Amino acid sequence: NGEELAIQAILAGQADIGLGSPYAVIQRASVPIRLFQQTSRIIFFPVAKAEIEDWQDMDGKSMTYHSRGGPLEALAAIVAEREGITLGTPNYVPGSENRVVALTQGHIDAAIIDLLNKNMIMEEHPGEFRVLSWVGPDEVVTDEALFARLDWLQENEDQVALLLESLLEAAQDICENPASIAEEREKYNLLPDLPQELADGLADYYAEAIEAGVYSCDGGNVEAVQTDLSVLSQSGQLEGSPEDLKVEDFWYMAPLEAAKEKLGMSDG
Repeated sequence: NGEELAIQAILAGQADIGLGSPYAVIQRASVPIRLFQQTSRIIFFPVAKAEIEDWQDMDGKSMTYHSRGGPLEALAAIVAEREGITLGTPNYVPGSENRVVALTQGHIDAAIIDLLNKNMIMEEHPGEFRVLSWVGPDEVVTDEALFARLDWLQENEDQVALLLESLLEAAQDICENPASIAEEREKYNLLPDLPQELADGLADYYAEAIEAGVYSCDGGNVEAVQTDLSVLSQSGQLEGSPEDLKVEDFWYMAPLEAAKEKLGMSDG
């Protein structure tokens, strides 16, 4: 039901692996938790009413996010500072599809939404909304990553290696042929209740998402982690300056690097 519950389960030893981006929790937790494989990056889009032509028009207006204190809010704070504006009191509406509903019903001025819902609202409501500029490629941070207790990772090296090798092989397959996601769904009868409209658009969506950089093709690397630490530090999500934050205090890179070496993948 949420990343916070997943984190608590990992901390308590009730679950082995979580999915999320709990950098702040890792910094505060007394139990060593480490991220170990990047799954996706934050490629989201600020969508606003058409009369809001640029970020200057957002001065004093509220942006709507998925959750309080998340990386999307952190990135918006960086953009606002760069643009010399002050955003109004933020709104929080979980789920991109719910933020789209709030936009189309006129309840909010602007929201940060994902690629699929951005395409949908722009297609179904032409001329009513616009996409504002966003962060550059060197500011894109981790959206979802696998994380676990450090002691569990070190005690279960064989299981972790098998998992990472399988995930990296799947990621490579999808990145090389995004349409394969639709083929695999049909082959294994995955998500049988998925509406046909969405099923028909799977291949196109993944092709666009891979090109946009939503999904990590290499599981992450040191440079990507340093970007995370820099952005989250600048936005106040992490304590300390980027120069003082160490990759090894947040990530356990050894299993990922070993898996890449075994699969003959170049890092980057």
